[in-house]
Amino acid sequence: MIVMPITGYLGTYRDAEYLGITKFGDTSLFAWVAATVDTTWEEFEIRLDFVYREFLGSKLLWMLISIHVGAALFHHFYRRDGVLTRMLPGRSAEAEQTAD
Repeated sequence: MIVMPITGYLGTYRDAEYLGITKFGDTSLFAWVAATVDTTWEEFEIRLDFVYREFLGSKLLWMLISIHVGAALFHHFYRRDGVLTRMLPGRSAEAEQTAD
């Protein structure tokens, strides 16, 4: 969940003025990366967009969602600890504890 915003910032050539962050392409860190890898901004952006959109955006995000759904079902059907029912609106933790 932290990697997505970071790679999104690294892959765009826009200011994040609301956060007080300048464009990544104008930073000294990118200058060092460009000199080390011998790349231009356009080539760097193409590679990072592949990681951001093709890998993180499609595969990793869906994998995390699947794991969360699986964990909720595990708690509900196997452990029967009431985690899933406590997430429902209108239910409080105190009401769940007093019912047990």
